[in-house]
Amino acid sequence: MASTEGPRNVDDGAAGRAQATSREEHDREWHDRAQHEREARDRDEHERHQHDRAENEVEQRESSAKPAKTSVAAAFALAFGVAALLMVLTVLLSPVGLVVGILGIILGIVGIRAAKKVGITGKGVSIAGLVLSIIAVLIAGALAIGITTFLNDQGAVDRLERQIERLKDNLPEADIPTP
Repeated sequence: MASTEGPRNVDDGAAGRAQATSREEHDREWHDRAQHEREARDRDEHERHQHDRAENEVEQRESSAKPAKTSVAAAFALAFGVAALLMVLTVLLSPVGLVVGILGIILGIVGIRAAKKVGITGKGVSIAGLVLSIIAVLIAGALAIGITTFLNDQGAVDRLERQIERLKDNLPEADIPTP
């Protein structure tokens, strides 16, 4: 019997070693698989973190971007256009309104050109100033032509002088004491 047990112990030992080796391989495979899963999870987390950081940078750039500025020429064109129109409509200031209107036209054109540049707005403001300035210049021109025509018409001047004389005659006599 001793001889039958010997080989059985040898077989049991080889089987035990084979089983231990199989268990070690299984443990190593499990460990490698777990390690691979941890690395994949870490990689995904790192990519997610980088993506989040990139999104935050884009948001910061967008929020910190300077707003577009309105062209100074456009703003002045509008101001000059309104001022010129008001001056011309007061008639007495129409010569000054004519000059201011011409300046408004020039600034309106400069404002439209400036609004084409990146980061500068004000095309609508420039157009509004340009339109008001053109209207003021046209009204001032019409007034100048009308006044010149009226003053150069001798019949109209005579009528105006007669009317002034009639108004003088209708004034009440005032007793003004003399010193």
